[in-house]
Amino acid sequence: MSKFSKEFKFRVVQEYLNSSVGIGQLARKYGIKSDASILKWVNQYQVFGEEGLEVRRPTFIYDGSFKVNVLKW
Repeated sequence: MSKFSKEFKFRVVQEYLNSSVGIGQLARKYGIKSDASILKWVNQYQVFGEEGLEVRRPTFIYDGSFKVNVLKW
């Protein structure tokens, strides 16, 4: 599960792009532990647009019996 929603990431990226506030200051303001996370979001936004900020979910859901069979194998 992602810690930050798409909307939150978008808000932080927009604040970074539209103001003179630095990445370190934004990280402290929003309680983000790593400056690199914000830099990654900005790069993803610049390359892919808003879709780059979406939370990715696994496309496959495996039931318990399948997982047990894999472990036995």
